Amino acid sequence: MNKNKINLVWPVLISLILPLVASWFMYPETHLPPGFGVFPPLFVEIPPGFNLTLFVVLAIVEVGILAFLFFPQWFGFKVPAPQPSPTPGRFPAWFWLGAAVTLFFWWLMWKRVTPFGDLVYYAFTPLWWGFIITLDGLVYQRTGGYSLLASRPRTLLISAVVSLVGWTLFEYFDYFALGNWFYPNSYEIPALSHATVVALFLVAYTTVWPAVFEWYILLNSCPKLANRYSQGPRLSLPGNLLL
Repeated sequence: MNKNKINLVWPVLISLILPLVASWFMYPETHLPPGFGVFPPLFVEIPPGFNLTLFVVLAIVEVGILAFLFFPQWFGFKVPAPQPSPTPGRFPAWFWLGAAVTLFFWWLMWKRVTPFGDLVYYAFTPLWWGFIITLDGLVYQRTGGYSLLASRPRTLLISAVVSLVGWTLFEYFDYFALGNWFYPNSYEIPALSHATVVALFLVAYTTVWPAVFEWYILLNSCPKLANRYSQGPRLSLPGNLLL
């Protein structure tokens, strides 16, 4: 393994090991936090109450973010010259297919109708992948023929794999932040075995990054929005920070 690959691996290993080391001292009896390894994670600690100071601080931060989004010139960004809009094309076939799948499973989860039996328990992933494909078809139409599914299907597949791995790591770290993220209804599905529930959750994790990527490309298909922050202040960083 070359040096570059090692530099990518050791930070991940340290991030995985350090919470376990801290738990060894934090929980002297079990050496692991309550509920560790229970998947999907369950609620194990009552959350803290309302904190006015924290609320005000976060509200100020959010107002600052909104100001940056709506008034970038206040932060040193210049108004860019107008850019031509791409020539739109036709909606591809997968746009209509994705829309139909999305609407059906959305309706199924909303109504929880009985004629389809236990299909509602499997609805989350097809609902989101239908939505992702719909977004992709919208991008294809707006750009005149470019989208992840049409032009870069491998990138879309890799994003799904990265999404699965990344969200699994997120769940791992959540074991050390009790009650931060949990699934209170995950064990109230009598029709499915625990192994099936785990598989459904893991497959559902593949939808996160593809949806983010599709939204990113869709927003970039709007020239005014894509160029809104293209002429901002330049920051000069020391050379040693760029290594």
